[in-house]
Amino acid sequence: MRSRFQSVMTVLTMLVTVLLIGIVGCGNGSEENGNETPTARLSARGPSGHADAEQDKETGYTKDFRLQDCEFVDEEETAYYILKPGFQLVLEGPEDGEEITLVITVLDKIRKIFLPDIGWVSTRVIEEKEWADGIPKETSRTFFAIDKKTGNLYDFGDETDIYNDEGTEVVSHEGGWMAGQPDDNGLAKPGIFMPGTFLLGAKYYQQLAEGYSMERAENWEMGLTVKTPAGTFKDCIKVRETNWSEPKGAETFKTHALGIGLIGEDTLVLTAFGYDIFDTEKGTLRAPAKVQIAPMEESKEPVAQAAPVRKISDEKAKEIALQKVPGEVTAVAVERKLGKKTIVVEVIADDGSEIDVIIDMGTGEVLGTEN
Repeated sequence: MRSRFQSVMTVLTMLVTVLLIGIVGCGNGSEENGNETPTARLSARGPSGHADAEQDKETGYTKDFRLQDCEFVDEEETAYYILKPGFQLVLEGPEDGEEITLVITVLDKIRKIFLPDIGWVSTRVIEEKEWADGIPKETSRTFFAIDKKTGNLYDFGDETDIYNDEGTEVVSHEGGWMAGQPDDNGLAKPGIFMPGTFLLGAKYYQQLAEGYSMERAENWEMGLTVKTPAGTFKDCIKVRETNWSEPKGAETFKTHALGIGLIGEDTLVLTAFGYDIFDTEKGTLRAPAKVQIAPMEESKEPVAQAAPVRKISDEKAKEIALQKVPGEVTAVAVERKLGKKTIVVEVIADDGSEIDVIIDMGTGEVLGTEN
């Protein structure tokens, strides 16, 4: 009896798995796209309306999305992404011993990309700028478009600038790719960055550029409530991302909030969001009055200020500190002081006392000292 029961359960499990992984491809304009809540809807045909989307037989990830049926637009809002010019997300947190600031901006720019058998597609340019301890680390431009029929958000490519350790010079464009351009298996293709309907357990390719980037996602969790410095968000989803072209075991977990977008990426959390809230040239937030707080449930915590761009080198910081406190410098570090990230120079003064000199990392102004 136990053996027969296990066999029945195995068959049922396989059937459920087939239903879940049949995710994406474009819709056919049918009434399936009604006004149902995206996180609650579950369909054997997947969120995009096609059950025959091709899957990678070795991994179970969907990789063919019937692009010929899509109706692409470069400005739209979906359940978990706002593709409108000026919208920004600011995330901060520690990573590999550094304090990271990530700013995502929907630019007022479009990029037209040609795909064989499809033609020209107008995509929206998304800029991501990342600082480590206030020093520019990486800038990328991603090209997104949304299928109006399904709400699927498609990724058409990336241009990447990676900086040297000082953040003064671009030294690499590693990771860049573009749909319609040659890859190691013909031509690179768009993937789905975020499906219009979230099916728990569904697996799909986000980027299809063999030899360059084969990023893929698995819908990991749903119905989450997540507290961040920018507010408390309900009905959140979590996605597990891996890259077939990178070493096995490398993975990223991203959390998205309904009506907002990305609010968490591994150790980074959302600290501010809204329209035109961050000056990416200066590396600072604009007037706090423009910062929006999550409407679902406001956090009691204040919105954290994003890190300024670091313009003061360690050597310059030592010089400034010794002018304030003559002695011997023993350490230089970036620490959060006085409500923001600063350069802290540890000095053994001439009288033998240990004093920390706190310096503004953007202007070099001495903000204070601590014993």
